[in-house]
Amino acid sequence: MQDIVTRQVDRGFNAMADDAAELQYGGAADGSRNVLYSRGTIKTPYGFSKIASSSLPLSGAILDLFRWKELDMTEHFMAVTPEKIYNKNNQDDTWDDVSQSGNDLNANIYNPVSHSVILHTDGIALNGTGDNWYKHCLVCPGKVAPIQRWAGKNETDFADLLGADDYHHTSSSITKHYALQVGSLASRVLLISAKEADAVDSLHDCNQRIRWSQAGKLESYTGTGSGYTDLFETGGENIFGGLLGNQWIQYQNNSTWSLNWVGGTTVFRPRIEFPDIGLLGPHLLCIKNNVHYFVGSDFNVYAYKGGSNIRPIGDNIQKYLERDLSPAYAYRCWMTVGAKGSRIWIYIVPDGSEFVTQAYAIDTRTGSWMKRDFTHKWATTSAGISAAGLIGAGSYMIGDTYADKLIERSPPKNVAIGGCVRSSNVVTVTTDVAHSFIAGETAVLASVDSGGETDAFSGSHTIASVPSTTTFTFSQNGADESNLAAGTALVDKAPTSQDYITYATTSRMAMTEILTDERIVIGDSAGYIYQYDSDLIQDDGIDIPSRHITEVCDTGFPGRNKLWPGITITAKGTSVVISYRTGNFETIDTGWTDFNATSLTSEFADYFIPINDTSKKIQFKFSSTGDDFQISSYMINAPILLGRV
Repeated sequence: MQDIVTRQVDRGFNAMADDAAELQYGGAADGSRNVLYSRGTIKTPYGFSKIASSSLPLSGAILDLFRWKELDMTEHFMAVTPEKIYNKNNQDDTWDDVSQSGNDLNANIYNPVSHSVILHTDGIALNGTGDNWYKHCLVCPGKVAPIQRWAGKNETDFADLLGADDYHHTSSSITKHYALQVGSLASRVLLISAKEADAVDSLHDCNQRIRWSQAGKLESYTGTGSGYTDLFETGGENIFGGLLGNQWIQYQNNSTWSLNWVGGTTVFRPRIEFPDIGLLGPHLLCIKNNVHYFVGSDFNVYAYKGGSNIRPIGDNIQKYLERDLSPAYAYRCWMTVGAKGSRIWIYIVPDGSEFVTQAYAIDTRTGSWMKRDFTHKWATTSAGISAAGLIGAGSYMIGDTYADKLIERSPPKNVAIGGCVRSSNVVTVTTDVAHSFIAGETAVLASVDSGGETDAFSGSHTIASVPSTTTFTFSQNGADESNLAAGTALVDKAPTSQDYITYATTSRMAMTEILTDERIVIGDSAGYIYQYDSDLIQDDGIDIPSRHITEVCDTGFPGRNKLWPGITITAKGTSVVISYRTGNFETIDTGWTDFNATSLTSEFADYFIPINDTSKKIQFKFSSTGDDFQISSYMINAPILLGRV
């Protein structure tokens, strides 16, 4: 017989195969985990580490993670917990609490948190009293608490989004909004499944309703351009939605709708796109490059581009998802796109757990599915991942800005006083040396008395005039008198023209621009936030147990015994453990014979492992814990076909 060479090792899972004996060569048998099937290789996965760890944990489970930009392109990386909303401070590498002062958010893990960024024309005063602002970030706690708004760096904290009295009962005193989700379309705020108050302030669910504001208005929900529609026809209820081009796609539990702008008094017209495919959970939807990826109510995974253009991409794991994902916790599962669109990730709560401890991912180029298992990090059923998302590439500056330098300004000028004279409510101060003060500056006088009247001239005074280089005047009501005692005058000097030049130079030298690549971020049930990093081979410092279980090989003669000489792998990395078994193929952990770890190098090389065992079938496993490996091919050395048994 000939050697059996497998060069396409990255086929990944195929749940449509009945067992491992039906897998193609290079497929991954059930039980494989923490291995990337990537661009022609099998490799250990990337790990993750904490973000701004010095200020972690935050105040409870992480419910949402997202980034948004202001009009001047200032970037914010936000985290939401049940009680607080945080903004990452890049200067201090900490998480700043920007939630509404004096009020907890009152979100919870049972209701999906959503966010949206709205550019609008109805100016809203910063901090309630300042200048008007025209772009806001909205955070919706998911029906259980009012929607919050924040203008970014120019505003101290979040505030309630108002204007709900436009659609609550006229006798209601409630002015705040409560909704399943907040979004935007055609310059309007969308409230998905808005809760609406009756005459006695009781809030009622409108689970099939989408309500919108006037065009360009953040807090106006009555009059021309505002309105609502109810998606009744399929008998489902809203789960979550998202933009797709110039449409809003609304997923219900049993169907999929589109909301299309038509203008006029109608504004938006809904249309049923799929009457029999819904969304399994609110966060089992992600959007990239104008494509929706989602887990359907049938546990399959779809790529949707609008209209009838929908394609199932999860056939190879549908059976595994239906087996592993706990339907009772579908609302705690998440879906996100990986960095540079390399993979689509589905973070699931498996049966027996309360939070995410597993994830499936598809390579968007090859279509190969892999599985991540996080129980080495979160070992108990009551702990795990509670939020996941893709944070886009960006940049930010650290160090003192030019404005910071100007605030620091030059050192205060402090000079000795030789005397003060008050005449007709004007005080003339004589200094011992040239003072270089100018009109309009504030001079702080200290230890200056008038005879027996202590500190008659002391205090802060605005300089009215500078008659000479050693005198200046200020206004002060009082009797005419003079003082010849010693004292001081201090002025916090404004920058000179030379100061401006100096500060501009030192600011450029002190400032550092930090560029960040796209990366997946995750938050957990204990309030910690992490980011994936291709340089890491551990999950928050914990070794990752990786294993790839191959197809079962019988060489086309399942009833004949063979003598298996050995296996040759082409690999690089640190080390890999090679194992084989000749039975118990229906299990994961039973029947393996493990060889000592094979040390690898940084370049691909061939490694031969002798076996010399006899069986009808054989299966291999490549594994490691804490070490990395990458395998580009493997070869089962030509077995010897023995007689029939």
